[in-house]
Amino acid sequence: MRISCLQYTAEPDLSESMARLRPLLDQAADSRPDCILLPECALFLSNHQKRSRDAALAMDSEPVQALQEAARTYGITLIVGSLIMRIGEAIKNRQLVIQPDGSVGAVYDKLHLFDVTLANGESYRESALFEAGDSSLITETAGCLFGHSICFDLRFPALYRAYAQAGVHCLLVPAAFTQTTGTAHWLTLLRARAIENGAFVVAAGQCGTTSEGRQTFGHSVVYDPWGDCLGQLQSDPGVLTVDLDLARVSQVRRQIPVLDAERSFGGNANQ
Repeated sequence: MRISCLQYTAEPDLSESMARLRPLLDQAADSRPDCILLPECALFLSNHQKRSRDAALAMDSEPVQALQEAARTYGITLIVGSLIMRIGEAIKNRQLVIQPDGSVGAVYDKLHLFDVTLANGESYRESALFEAGDSSLITETAGCLFGHSICFDLRFPALYRAYAQAGVHCLLVPAAFTQTTGTAHWLTLLRARAIENGAFVVAAGQCGTTSEGRQTFGHSVVYDPWGDCLGQLQSDPGVLTVDLDLARVSQVRRQIPVLDAERSFGGNANQ
């Protein structure tokens, strides 16, 4: 199956973000992928929580409908890494799986919220804006089973192990990793998730600096189940399209059968 990752800078302006996204969608569609993956906060990225809250989208909003129309026009599965969405009284960091007919086939709400204070003074409190999700999501496109996640979820390997145990071929990681944490950890964590689970990892990241000065790391990348890099962008906007040989998953899992050999354990490690 063929998948494309889109990398760009979303702004705290829906129309500007959409203007940056559209030519990349056209470029990706020219390669006739089965699936296109957008980054986290695909249409709106701001440093200010009030601004983000005020811009939260409803499921039937015009920007969501525009993305649905894009999937229908291109005849592809469009996985919108996430949007800031108002669901009832809650604000969710929500991923949409839009089918080739334009319907929303599934949603995934970010499980792990980015509440950190870095040594350089950067501080993020997603829990002050978003309500966390409470369930994982597996979907299928062109015979490929996808395990869904968003950004900070990457640091919680149990989620990806559960996906691998369920037979998932490919782990999706749309993100808006900061420049600081991206430089330190992004590629290492992604490659580790691929190797330890014998799965493809497909990661689409935001890049560049927004008008508010927020910096994201970029470096969208695809790793195969052995941990080999099948393609990587750097710091600029672009499209990464890769063919995934799904037979590679079972080949690697037979060679190193960690899923079969895994054991449960407990007790006091000091005993």
